[in-house]
Amino acid sequence: MELSDIFRIVNLVVATIAVVGGIAQIFGFTLYVRPPIDPVESSMPSSTATMEHGGRIPVKERLLILNCSQTIVVGAYMIVFGLSIALLEFQVPAHISRYASFLFSFVGRGAFYIFIGSLLLGLRVIQNIAGAVVGIIGVCYVILEFIPAIEPPSNMREADAAGWGAEQV
Repeated sequence: MELSDIFRIVNLVVATIAVVGGIAQIFGFTLYVRPPIDPVESSMPSSTATMEHGGRIPVKERLLILNCSQTIVVGAYMIVFGLSIALLEFQVPAHISRYASFLFSFVGRGAFYIFIGSLLLGLRVIQNIAGAVVGIIGVCYVILEFIPAIEPPSNMREADAAGWGAEQV
């Protein structure tokens, strides 16, 4: 198996983890049973008035609404990032090589994978495993930049041929 094929498989694994992680982020899949609600905590009054008293939303519900919208946006970005990574393995659109030239060097792609890995981290064990795997792959890509014997795969060199390489940014 050629080194270029190994890079392709690793990138497709990262893309799959990012897409599945984005879907799980949006829909909130869990692999654990939620602990029972503490009766003392559930009997405590909220810090703001309820809807019947003044029309204000309690703090806990406001945080829940904010968290829901945040997880949907982050999940959507994870899906887009994962699909973009997968697309780069099969074809390189001209606008991607022009506006996202960092994806065509080991350091840039490694930093991007570290960013994706940090977004995947969460409260669930499976999120932390996925985030750690993608983050470690990102660190490995950054290290590969400083090993001169390893050449970038062909899809990372196509951007250099078009004149929009990472060195010209």
